[in-house]
Amino acid sequence: MFQIVDDLLDVTQSTEHLGKTARKDERQAKLTYPALVGIEGSLEEVERLRGEALAQIEPFGARARPLAELCERLAARTR
Repeated sequence: MFQIVDDLLDVTQSTEHLGKTARKDERQAKLTYPALVGIEGSLEEVERLRGEALAQIEPFGARARPLAELCERLAARTR
């Protein structure tokens, strides 16, 4: 999930916002999720993986709260 979000940020954010060169993956012809399945497909996969991760830790209840918060931050990060 982290890598897909990273790939998405590379194609949807500016260099100024990211603090690193945007669209670098595209210029280097890297094989990324957005290149393979598009932005919408990548967003859907992030959501699927987020849901799967949260479902896996759900049995641990409140003890898993830090992991759930980390998962949510990784899925929604903008940098």
